[in-house]
Amino acid sequence: MTKIATQVFKRSVCFVYDTRVFSLTRDATIERRSPTRRRKDVQDIIDKKHVRDFGSLKQEAFRSCRSMGTKLNIINAWITPEENEQAQWAALEDIQKRWDHFTNTDVYPNYQSWVNEHARANPTESLDILALAPTLAEVKRSTRFVFTSFRLSPKHIKAVNLDQELGTLAEQALHEIASELKDCGLAHSRSFTQSTPKILGRISKKARSLAYLHPRLLEMHEVIERVLPQLPASGQIKDMDALAIRGILDAILDPCRFIQRGFGIGDANQQEQEIYRSADAPEQIDVSVISAAGDQVAAEAEQSLQSEPSDEDDVDDIQPGQVTHDPLVAQLKQKTAADNWVW
Repeated sequence: MTKIATQVFKRSVCFVYDTRVFSLTRDATIERRSPTRRRKDVQDIIDKKHVRDFGSLKQEAFRSCRSMGTKLNIINAWITPEENEQAQWAALEDIQKRWDHFTNTDVYPNYQSWVNEHARANPTESLDILALAPTLAEVKRSTRFVFTSFRLSPKHIKAVNLDQELGTLAEQALHEIASELKDCGLAHSRSFTQSTPKILGRISKKARSLAYLHPRLLEMHEVIERVLPQLPASGQIKDMDALAIRGILDAILDPCRFIQRGFGIGDANQQEQEIYRSADAPEQIDVSVISAAGDQVAAEAEQSLQSEPSDEDDVDDIQPGQVTHDPLVAQLKQKTAADNWVW
C-alpha cells in the first residue's frame, strides 16, 4: 500500500448513511403482451407532496457529507478528515432526529387519512388504492434514516488496485467542489452577494482538510484565504473584487485543468515542478510556493476597489482584514481581466 493510501486511512473517518422510505406506488396490473414483453400499470398510493420532507432531508445529508469529505465509491462511503468527524456526526444526527420527528408526528398519524384522501380524489381507482396501500405496520418497518462511522486500518485491508482508486480521490474532491459551486448558482455569476464568501469559506475548509490528498487542494485553500479578507464585509461584491472571485471560480469549475495547472499564477513551470515533486509526500507540502508566486508581483500593482455598502445585505461573519493589497490577489484580478471578461 502506497504512502498516500496509508495517509487516507490513518487521517480519515468513513461515514455511511442510508434512507428507507415506504413505496409510494404499487403494481396494479401486469399484462403479458408477448413472451418477452409485459406492460405494467403502476398505482400511486398517496399524493407525493405529503412526504417531500424525506427527499429534502436526504439531499441535505448528501450535501453535508460532500462539504466535509469526499466519496470513496469502492466502499460506498464518505472519506471524512478526522478533524471534521465531530461536525459530520452532529450534522447527520440532527438530520436523523428531524427525520424521526417528521415520521412520528406527521407520517404515522396521518398515513391512513392520506390514503383515504387519495382514494376520494381518484374515484375510478379508489378500490385499487385502498387494496394496494401498505399497512401502517409495513410503513413503520420500512421507513428510517440510519448512519454510521468507522475507521479502516491499512494493515487489515486486502485489495486489488485500491491504490489506483485512492489516487483519484483528489480529482473526485475537486469535481465535488465544482458541483457544489454549480448547485449554489455560481457557475456564471459576475456579481456576488455576501453569501458568496461563506460558500468560498466552506470550500476552503474542505480543501484544507483534504490537502493531504494533493497539493492542489492546499493551493485552493491558500488562495481563497488570501482573497476573503480583502472583500467588502457588506453590500454587493462587484468591480475588481468580483473579478477576483470570478477568477477563482473559473479555475475551480474546471477540475481536470485545475489539478494540472492550479490557478496558473506566477512562474507556472516552477510551480508545476514543486507540485509534482511533493505529490508523493503530501505531508511535506510547502505553502511558500504559493506565496512566492504572489511576491513576484510589483508592489505598485493596482489597488482592489471596494464596493459601497448596501442596506440590502447584513454584515457577514467574515471580517475585512487590515491588509488592503495582496500581490497574489492583484495578479489574480489581472489574469482574469486578461481572459476577455466583459463586465
